[in-house]
Amino acid sequence: MELWPDSEPATRRESLAGRVGVWLRARWAALRPASSATAGAGARGATTALLLFAIGPVLFLCSTLLLTAWIDARNAALRKQLAPRIAAERQERAIRHAVQRLTSNASPGTVIEAVAKGLPDDAFVAGMERSPDGIVFIRIEGPDPERTIAALHDEPMLAGLRATDQRPGHRGMVVFVAGRPE
Repeated sequence: MELWPDSEPATRRESLAGRVGVWLRARWAALRPASSATAGAGARGATTALLLFAIGPVLFLCSTLLLTAWIDARNAALRKQLAPRIAAERQERAIRHAVQRLTSNASPGTVIEAVAKGLPDDAFVAGMERSPDGIVFIRIEGPDPERTIAALHDEPMLAGLRATDQRPGHRGMVVFVAGRPE
């Protein structure tokens, strides 16, 4: 059943891709050599073009490898030339860091004084150690560890200290605190 009985059927037209294919075949046939003598020359030309395309990346890779080797040799020479200066700068930086560490850390007396000022009345310092890099380890004994830790954090100098452990002691709980006093 036709929808429009009085209309003529549409003529079939070739697709755009089909028309392009016909055109390309015609162009290819026109460009194809007519004799065998010119066919050999065309093959040689195609081979030459293919070799030129293939040799480009190979030349690029070779030049890159040569340039990388030259840069590595230059860097090694510069490292050798600058080695004494780099060693002196590292030594100077280490000395500067050690001096800064010694001068920036609070003395044990001021740390004990700050702890004594910040502790609740029923807690006491059971021991204190200080490592060479300035970290302070304090053992505090008291009945309420949470109140002891909160009281230490109220003191500005001891804000960097953190509770690391809690254990039962002779007069309550022993709180272990470690950190850098500010």
